[in-house]
Amino acid sequence: MFPTYFDKDGLMYSTTSFGDYPHFAPAVAGKEATFTGWMLLSCKKPVKASSAQGAFKPEHVTDENVKTFWVAENNSDQQWVQIDLQKPGKVHALQVNFHDYKSNHFGKHGGLYHRYLIEGSADGNNWTTLVDKSNDYKDVPND
Repeated sequence: MFPTYFDKDGLMYSTTSFGDYPHFAPAVAGKEATFTGWMLLSCKKPVKASSAQGAFKPEHVTDENVKTFWVAENNSDQQWVQIDLQKPGKVHALQVNFHDYKSNHFGKHGGLYHRYLIEGSADGNNWTTLVDKSNDYKDVPND
């Protein structure tokens, strides 16, 4: 939902700027429904992956093109992708989008689930678990 208001003449208008980004809740006094200022840290940043299939390269993970995506060589728990944010930053939220490449599934289907682990590192050597969904049984293609 976009923040929607009425002007002095009773005409309704809406603010759709940064529509895909978080906004403050209407109940936050002084900031009601305004943009939080949280920006995408991963856009066009360098990416490495455990493997890739053909034209579905790792760099598609951060290209912000809904028509491109990364596909690993196989569907195993040994596959990984690493994004280098290039400098320290404050991470407020994460979103993981799984593509339905060759799935032939549309909508929700029983028995499907998405599992993943997200780790963070300041030096690329020492890692800390940030999100552990490795034992989840939920169908969350856009978690």
